[in-house]
Amino acid sequence: MLAGLAMVLPKNVWQYVAQIPRMASLGKRFVLPGGTQYNLAAVKAQADYITDRVPEAEVFVHPHPGKAGAIGAALEALRKWKRTGERKWIGLDASIAITYTTRRAPRKPGRWRWTAPRGAAQWGAAGRWGGARALCVQA
Repeated sequence: MLAGLAMVLPKNVWQYVAQIPRMASLGKRFVLPGGTQYNLAAVKAQADYITDRVPEAEVFVHPHPGKAGAIGAALEALRKWKRTGERKWIGLDASIAITYTTRRAPRKPGRWRWTAPRGAAQWGAAGRWGGARALCVQA
């Protein structure tokens, strides 16, 4: 069953999430980030999917796959700050003070929980429950 899930992963990533119809348009070097790459079956499925569509492709796993997104976000924030001098980080004290509430979704009682950070309105987020975007997680 897990092998089947690994085989479906690349199609979901490249066709549905990234919506890339022609992978060759991205080039020939592919770096796989994200904690999913700790799973060798997922890496093999991704590499096979990519090389089936771009035969001359080189596929690499990021040296720190679980942290690649955070590294990229930090580099982008630094680039923007150097260019504009602007920052939108709320600060360490405010970050530590964030708390969460959990409520059952009225449409599907007992099946889904909605989690929303309290005080998210200070970030300017719009949405449900106190101005915070709700995250849907399986109960």
